[in-house]
Amino acid sequence: MNWRWHVEPGLSGEKLWCRGDVVSDGDRIKVVRFHLDGRTYYRKESCRERFGRLLDRVCGGGQWCSMPEQEARNLGLLVSEGFRVVPVVAAGSAFRFGVPVKGVMVTEALDVPLLEDVLGVDCELWQRYGFLVGRLHACGFFDDCRAKDLLLDDGELVLLDREKSRTGNSWSYRRALKSLRRTSYRNQRSGIKANEQADVAFWQGYGNGARLQQCQRQLLQERVSFSSGYGGW
Repeated sequence: MNWRWHVEPGLSGEKLWCRGDVVSDGDRIKVVRFHLDGRTYYRKESCRERFGRLLDRVCGGGQWCSMPEQEARNLGLLVSEGFRVVPVVAAGSAFRFGVPVKGVMVTEALDVPLLEDVLGVDCELWQRYGFLVGRLHACGFFDDCRAKDLLLDDGELVLLDREKSRTGNSWSYRRALKSLRRTSYRNQRSGIKANEQADVAFWQGYGNGARLQQCQRQLLQERVSFSSGYGGW
């Protein structure tokens, strides 16, 4: 098994495998928090890559690499589009017979709160949240964007992860609708729910971020609600 690593200058790939505290340990993905030279890092490891999902990622615009490395590539692309993301210090994939079988991404921790911990019904924050989601969709990134996927650093939203690759280079009503419905549902499942004023603020921000005409924004707003339950049925 051969590893292909991309490590920031000044860091050692071997040290980035040091022991730490397991934050989550799922069937395929494990996240470990560890400390190195006075800094805190998170290491996301894919324990096994499924060939079918690998093909799905490649067909969806991804690269021939592990899921964590693809995520690091996605974050790098978002930086080039003007988004702020957590600092990625290393990423790589392990290959067996030319096929990715494992992967890793290491990010440096930021000592700032998650958006979900401070969002509440703050209309200004909901508007910023909507603006960022709209910008993501306008750039072709339609992965769900829950409040727990963002940090708030001195008023600026910072993306923690983006597993799905870019699908196109522009806004799509069908993809936006699906993404927003899933985002609303997953937020409310985590206890994140807007009131009517915050919901309006989100949609104002979203329309500006995605550069939509008012009729386009209203069509989405009629079908998705962040205050009255999944999907706004």
